Amino acid sequence: MIALLASALLGFYILLPEFLFKKIAFNFRVVTKTPRVRFEEIVSGVEVSLLPFICALFASKIFWFVGHWPFPLEESVAAKYSDYKVAVTALCSDQYFREHYDAAWLAIDHVRQFQCRFLVWMYCALTVEIACVVVLTYFFGSLSKNEFYRKTFGKFVLGRASNWDILLTGFAFPRGSRPQIEVDAMTTDGHLYAGTVADFSLKADGELSGLLLTECKRYRFQHLEDDRRAGLNPDPKKYWTEIPGAKLYLFAERISNLNIRYETPQRELLQDVRRLLQTLNPDEQITVTMEPDGNLENGEIEPEIDGSR
Repeated sequence: MIALLASALLGFYILLPEFLFKKIAFNFRVVTKTPRVRFEEIVSGVEVSLLPFICALFASKIFWFVGHWPFPLEESVAAKYSDYKVAVTALCSDQYFREHYDAAWLAIDHVRQFQCRFLVWMYCALTVEIACVVVLTYFFGSLSKNEFYRKTFGKFVLGRASNWDILLTGFAFPRGSRPQIEVDAMTTDGHLYAGTVADFSLKADGELSGLLLTECKRYRFQHLEDDRRAGLNPDPKKYWTEIPGAKLYLFAERISNLNIRYETPQRELLQDVRRLLQTLNPDEQITVTMEPDGNLENGEIEPEIDGSR
């Protein structure tokens, strides 16, 4: 009975808060370089639940409502301690339990209500703690401009985040200006691929497992070399060819070199150009268009100004 009770208390006070915190609190994948043993999980759970526990404890002492609701039970402090003493003694001694059967069950029921009430408020405090961490990680890119944030909570965030989550999601950029993640990947068989990162997968230790790319292109090295040997003067930029299909998955084991670029999405670039032209020509109607198949490197941005001053 004692072992079962201890397991329940360990689960509700330490392991479950740590599980909820790890799954909900962060806007990135939390990884550990090595599998954690049970003792490390308990220590991590204590770190997570300590602040909500202290908040619930002090709130129950200060505020009458917190100390009596839910599961209202009017008892003095001395009677409450007596219930705990009787319940613990009855659980530890079968003879005492048999001799004080009714009193033991009454004390156990009171202790159950006390614990349920405390857990309700502790999990309310845990919810507030998780919400604060969610906000502080969600706006990491903007808040990291503050030196105090970088040296305190920012270090805590980066210590738990996967390096690939930071590199391949634009996590470190402000929410309002998240870039488009472009990669150039050289594979072990000598092929060069380029595309936009749609998603990626990680191994258990946080290392990259693979990349899922959209708008993929492959560079035609051999075709370029053949044209050079033929005495032509080829433009290297024209030897990219689109790969059929919506997405391409590259296994990390096949990638020998990876170049990551952070580019402003075309739609945001057009909006910036439109705002700039509108500032220069406040009395005129500005329309900015782009070639349908253009891009930031090869496309052409053509401002069209309608109206007159």
